Amino acid sequence: LWRGEHPPCGYQSPEDVLVAGGLVWAGETTSGGYSGIFTGWEPRTGEIKSQFAPDVKSYWFHHRCYRAKATDRYILTSRTGIEFIDFRKQHWMIHHWVRGGCLYGIMPCNGLIYTPPHDCACYIEAKLFGFNALAPASPTRQVPRNIPDEQRLERGPAYGDPVPPLPTSEGDWVTYRHDMARSGSTKVSVPTNLKRAWSAKLGGKLTAPVVAGGMVFVASVDTHTLYALSARTGNVQWRYIAGGRIDSPPTIYQGRVLFGCADGWVYCLRAVDGQLIWRFRAAPIDRRLMAFEQIESVWPVHGSVLVLNGVVYCVAGRSMFLDGGLRFLRLDVRTGRKLSERILDERDPKTGKNLQVYVSGLNMTVALPDILSSDGKNIYMRSMPFDMQGVRKRIAYVDVTQQRGDDVHLFAATGFLDDTWFHRSYWIYGRSMASGAGGYYLAGKFAPAGRILAFDSKSVYGYGRKPQYYRWTTPLEFELFAADKHAALVKAGIERKP
Repeated sequence: LWRGEHPPCGYQSPEDVLVAGGLVWAGETTSGGYSGIFTGWEPRTGEIKSQFAPDVKSYWFHHRCYRAKATDRYILTSRTGIEFIDFRKQHWMIHHWVRGGCLYGIMPCNGLIYTPPHDCACYIEAKLFGFNALAPASPTRQVPRNIPDEQRLERGPAYGDPVPPLPTSEGDWVTYRHDMARSGSTKVSVPTNLKRAWSAKLGGKLTAPVVAGGMVFVASVDTHTLYALSARTGNVQWRYIAGGRIDSPPTIYQGRVLFGCADGWVYCLRAVDGQLIWRFRAAPIDRRLMAFEQIESVWPVHGSVLVLNGVVYCVAGRSMFLDGGLRFLRLDVRTGRKLSERILDERDPKTGKNLQVYVSGLNMTVALPDILSSDGKNIYMRSMPFDMQGVRKRIAYVDVTQQRGDDVHLFAATGFLDDTWFHRSYWIYGRSMASGAGGYYLAGKFAPAGRILAFDSKSVYGYGRKPQYYRWTTPLEFELFAADKHAALVKAGIERKP
């Protein structure tokens, strides 16, 4: 009937011919430098009925390695993340924080967008990982920004009663990775010849333990159960069942056991007997979803909360781009009273601009939660620093070469609890992580980095690759190492033959 020129689209995948809204569509989307112009042809005659370019300014990468999709309302490309293109209004809506898996891509179905797992390192501190089903925001179920505190704080049977302090010792390990900086180190000497003193079968997947006052505290993640055992005998002293998964160990503070939960609550128990003192719903409202075959809050809280100077710091939520964003809370450790709450959503609170305007190539500001850490001056969530009131100290991406400063800290770009050992990520003692296939290996050239790290006052200790082996090498090239925390940068020389 007719033929027409097909624009270059698709990358490492078949090219697209999409039929939607009564027209045949194709767009110039293969590479970032291409125009992105979409053309719509009348299917019987080949006459061009519509043609338009993107109406948003953004960084465009090469199209992800899969075909675009279409519905009766939108063309769904993935030049960078997922772009919803309203071909009737000729309007583009960008979502750089989510993408599909290579070759398969995404699937629009059942009123949802299904995004399979991927192995992409772009926007590594902002982009969703895993298998996700995303729904449109409902105009009738919007999340209120301001929530009354009265119904969020529940007082337990031990509220107002004395809280006996636990005896302390230098060998205590009171929180995830020992301390609030998550150093993973202790000054206590450990003998080289170890033997088993006891073992306890608790069942299920267990968190790392914490130890304080002659007691060991550990959670069975999927059974929602926190255990307290005798450090001397291993006998269970008490157990507490929460309302959801507890993904990491509690924090012990002044005779209290504090932890977050996937049900969206923060719990405070009395350490000696496990009685509930208080719990506070960090989630703005009680709304649930299915996650890994269990019902969870839309706004879960990591188990290991940060406690400093009588204040509990925690973050509830899954992404700044989902469900109204994250909630950063400060709670009084003694009473559970809320001290402050800040909404971390897709908008810069100072300018109102979408966070995606701060995209720098394949790098974007942190948008995913994690176990918080602190050096006493700042609070950290992945690479992002906050002041002690929970205000972000910066939003724009920091160049990966700038790893010196007063906010150097230990962080994991994919989260402290990521146990996949994703080959394009690692832990860093520094300030910034670059993203993308051409960037993920750079941080390790400017700061101590590895699969897992620990540090003390002078050195960083780790297990990882040499900087020159981050890309295109095998796992056989890993090593144990120690590095100066503040080592000077060495400029690479060029060997010249005489």
